[in-house]
Amino acid sequence: MSEDNPEANQKQVTRRDFLKLSALGLGTLALKPNEFSNTTSDKEPTNLPEPEDLLCVKLVDREHPLEQSFIKEEIEPELKPLSQFSPEGFLRRADVTGKVRIHSLVVQPLEDLLIASSIAGVDIKVRSGYRSWEEQELIHKREGEDNKTSMLPGTSQHHTGLALDFTTLSIGNVAKEGAGFEKTREYEWLVKNAWEYGFVISYDRGHDGITNESWHWIYVGKNVAEYFQALRKNGWESDVFDLQKAYLEKRTSHPIRPERPVGGGGKYKLE
Repeated sequence: MSEDNPEANQKQVTRRDFLKLSALGLGTLALKPNEFSNTTSDKEPTNLPEPEDLLCVKLVDREHPLEQSFIKEEIEPELKPLSQFSPEGFLRRADVTGKVRIHSLVVQPLEDLLIASSIAGVDIKVRSGYRSWEEQELIHKREGEDNKTSMLPGTSQHHTGLALDFTTLSIGNVAKEGAGFEKTREYEWLVKNAWEYGFVISYDRGHDGITNESWHWIYVGKNVAEYFQALRKNGWESDVFDLQKAYLEKRTSHPIRPERPVGGGGKYKLE
């Protein structure tokens, strides 16, 4: 532990406290969340914070689909199966199918979220993460053209590896309409705390005709999630898709450096 870096020491102490509480089995003790630090007075997304990675603010929907080549070349090499992690760890134990893969950007934030929620006494599981073009095509065919929530290949946030479907044992570890995830303690905890770990809910304002998917969350990075939370507190009525659209509009008029592909954990600057 460095005596010259108090901030680093504080982070180590916090981590130690996490592990100590877990080892003692104090699952019902919730850590006090950090005080809300974003003091923006924005009521519209104008003073956009720099994203952790451009992928975190990449707009993916029916009007802004991903190319199949982009998914294969830029996303798939960055995927991490939750099954590769320690059986005793939070990531492995959260995977209810044994097949969940997530983008490397999400690994540490998701683990931190799972640790904190466990200490708070809630049992959050992950039903699905990354979804390939072929998997989305099968889902769309199975659910039918008339299903408003069935996304065509290329239009699903799951292609990024940043979107997760959360669930819990009390609803049978499923993630679907009618399962009642929105009535669980796990959902309530996510609404209050997920932004601190960089996650926000996607479908809660009717985007693409989807009224509400309480289980579907996406990682946008901590600074962007905090800004989104501040906008909501200031009365902004829109959703994360409109926030990502604001980034898209900014990028069309401002160069981006360095010139590297989206994804891969790279750092990008909006000039």
